[in-house]
Amino acid sequence: MKAYEKILISYFIILSFIIVVFTKPFTHNYIYLLLNALFIILIIVVSRIQTNHPHALTTFIRHWLPILLFTFLYKETKPLLHLITHGWYDEFFATLDARIFGVNLGLWVEKFDLPILNEIFRLGYVSYYFIIVIGSALHYFYGKIENFEKMIAQVTMTFCISYLMFIFFPTQGPRFFHAHLFNSNMDGLLISAFQMKIMEVVAFPGGAFPSSHIAVVIIVWFSLYSSNRKFFNIFAPFVILLILGTIWGRYHYAVDAIAGIILALLVYLIYPILNKRLFYDKL
Repeated sequence: MKAYEKILISYFIILSFIIVVFTKPFTHNYIYLLLNALFIILIIVVSRIQTNHPHALTTFIRHWLPILLFTFLYKETKPLLHLITHGWYDEFFATLDARIFGVNLGLWVEKFDLPILNEIFRLGYVSYYFIIVIGSALHYFYGKIENFEKMIAQVTMTFCISYLMFIFFPTQGPRFFHAHLFNSNMDGLLISAFQMKIMEVVAFPGGAFPSSHIAVVIIVWFSLYSSNRKFFNIFAPFVILLILGTIWGRYHYAVDAIAGIILALLVYLIYPILNKRLFYDKL
């Protein structure tokens, strides 16, 4: 099996164990045990089919299946956020932010509340989506499949660690926790309206620590350094704007962003060692 498949299966097993240990009897959370089992079966079946019947279509499905599952993994954390901790960690992270930077950054950015600035930073935030898709496509269609598989494995590991941390450290984020303090929505122009509509549909209170957006984008960006330096350079300003945009839009505390950067660096550096010792997948 591929490294990313082993990581996903391990994640579903660990998450299922957490559900069994911390869920009260006869609650709806047990449905996720069934869903996790079904996804494990799906991963194994797709892997076997592609191995026994290698074809462009079966190979494509096997390679891109993790990207399709990430949305479900994210949504699954919502009802599980308070399995272990019944409160929120916002007070802790907000206080830590204030001690480090001396201000409430969510309020401080209101000094620069200009539609054009808001538009730029919200563009940076929404670039998360096209960096992942374009970065993956560049590896898959124009690079080496080995590079793609390595990147997907690192992205999968980053997402899985992030989602587990969401459950252990449930954090709403400043746009929910400090909503009563804000005097402005930091509205922009066209892109801002589109980006905020997306957030209304996909986002929910929780899942702020660490910033999985930042961590995953950095992984994809780093993966392009050796294989496609042109797009590595093109994406650089968007990665910077994304990091700043998570704070500007009040989606994350600065410590969430810092944790996301640290997580990305750790996964990027440690993955080759884990791959050699645990996954046995060719780099």
